Amino acid sequence: VGVTAGREYGEVFFTEPVAAANFVTAVSKQLPAGLILSGASIASLDEPSLPAVINAARYNASWAGLLPAPGEEVLQQALDQLLLRDEIIVYRDGKGGKAAPVNIRPYIFETSLLRGDCGRAGVTMFLQLGGKGGVSPFVVLQQLNPGQEFTKENLWYLHRQGLFIYDGNKAANPF
Repeated sequence: VGVTAGREYGEVFFTEPVAAANFVTAVSKQLPAGLILSGASIASLDEPSLPAVINAARYNASWAGLLPAPGEEVLQQALDQLLLRDEIIVYRDGKGGKAAPVNIRPYIFETSLLRGDCGRAGVTMFLQLGGKGGVSPFVVLQQLNPGQEFTKENLWYLHRQGLFIYDGNKAANPF
């Protein structure tokens, strides 16, 4: 909710073989305007599922608030301070509804300033996601300068650029 996406992946299982091109043609006819199925590929059932291998996402956050946008210098300083921290503790609901502390710093692979139009700066984030732990881009934005107006999630447009398989050095597209 509140996020647009540029490249998403999905898995579909069939009981009979279907050519990838035929699948794209048939599904594309059923999609609403503006939604494009750009391709399909066939994978063996022996291969791991997409959620098992996709472990990172790149996001762009741009200012959406009615308040004046934070300047490039303010955002850059907040990003620098965030990345200097060894630990970034947030509380997540745990078992039995009790809040448990979680260090999200290992889940933040990269952040950088995104220079926008009319001096409106934004943030690019490359973050871990998946079953082995991850962090929401909104949580990262909240940590830029806790308590300040520009950290509220409803003040940002968020666009997920893509999902990736990341090995710590290189990000690869799943297909």
